[in-house]
Amino acid sequence: MHRDRRADPDRLGRRRRRRWVGVLLVLAGLAAMLAILLPRFGATPTAGPPRGRPAAATPSTSDRAVLLPWGLLYEAPAAKGATSWDIWVTNPDGSGRRNLTRDRASDRDPDWSPDGRRIVYASSPSRCRGFGCQTDLYAIGRDGRHRRRLTSTPQDELDPDWSPDGGRIAYTRSVEAGGVFRARSPFRVWVMGADGTGRRRQRLGNLNKVRSAAWSPDGTRIALVARDAVWVVNADGGGLRRIRQSASDAFWTPDGRHLVFTGYGSGATPPGLRRIDVDGRNEIALRP
Repeated sequence: MHRDRRADPDRLGRRRRRRWVGVLLVLAGLAAMLAILLPRFGATPTAGPPRGRPAAATPSTSDRAVLLPWGLLYEAPAAKGATSWDIWVTNPDGSGRRNLTRDRASDRDPDWSPDGRRIVYASSPSRCRGFGCQTDLYAIGRDGRHRRRLTSTPQDELDPDWSPDGGRIAYTRSVEAGGVFRARSPFRVWVMGADGTGRRRQRLGNLNKVRSAAWSPDGTRIALVARDAVWVVNADGGGLRRIRQSASDAFWTPDGRHLVFTGYGSGATPPGLRRIDVDGRNEIALRP
């Protein structure tokens, strides 16, 4: 990690604004993309995580990680063998690892606010797995304080993504019909304007089942996870190429030069968070 750690926050903000003004990427499947207007976080905090020394953990089984100039944000079990997941943050160089959500709930899908001061994430009650758990969205300070619940519905709210101005959050809500959750297979990728207009299906070459997708900072490319591999495709659907096999949950670094992903273990290579050049070279392990 080099330039991505020291990226200019103002320039990063401009890139993220261009991405949001242009188009939002959605997966058609269990969910419909919604947007909510958040009030300012000036209210009295309702609750905070328990105090205490964080248990040792690594993001070796993390499903989502976000690397920005102010730190690496990821989800991982509280300790080896733990059944619940927590939100963790480190400095960009991997030092200062802290567990922000030391509770019995399963906390996932974290995302930084544009100013790096707050984190939004999804939380499911303990002893609940799969869909129908009433998973809701929460926001918490980067210091683990001032936690606030943002949604409270019978459906599951997942995959939050903060808007560049910090005023809105796009997220996924599960769709329920007749008490049964229905999945469409395969998952398709769609592109639409930030106001929900101009919805169209994204061309993806011969890929027909996509697990996740993420825009590059400049909006010219999309990182995809499909067939247990990370792919990159141009925004117009051309130039599809596989970047790394045996990987999932890819995200861009702020400069658009690298991808951060979860690599599966094989042979002498342990599972964990890794970074790779967008051309598929110079892969390194991230060990916060």
